Amino acid sequence: MKDTRIAILGLGRLGQFLLERLLGLGDAGPHIVCAVETREDIGRRKADALGIALVSIDELVRLGEDIDVIFALTDDAVMPSQLRQILVAIGNQHTQVLSEKDLRLIGMLVDGRQDCPA
Repeated sequence: MKDTRIAILGLGRLGQFLLERLLGLGDAGPHIVCAVETREDIGRRKADALGIALVSIDELVRLGEDIDVIFALTDDAVMPSQLRQILVAIGNQHTQVLSEKDLRLIGMLVDGRQDCPA
């Protein structure tokens, strides 16, 4: 898992939750390459304090296959599908884009409960 390179798009409550859970895995967990958060809020400040690179969506897309999984956790419900379309258009068939719904399903399957913040 430590070879998996992660980006988090959106550092609201769910994005912060994911960030903390991934960091809690320590060296055995995936590598968090960067995060995207346009708002100046607690999630952005937290990522910055932890040394997580903060990038724009355009910069994230340019990282290409250096990212294995993007967790698209924004309020914009169409963002995950738009991001998938952009990646396909530039020839990136490697990077997987997971939505909030995907993350919640994985959490339920792994933990057997729904403790991700709403």
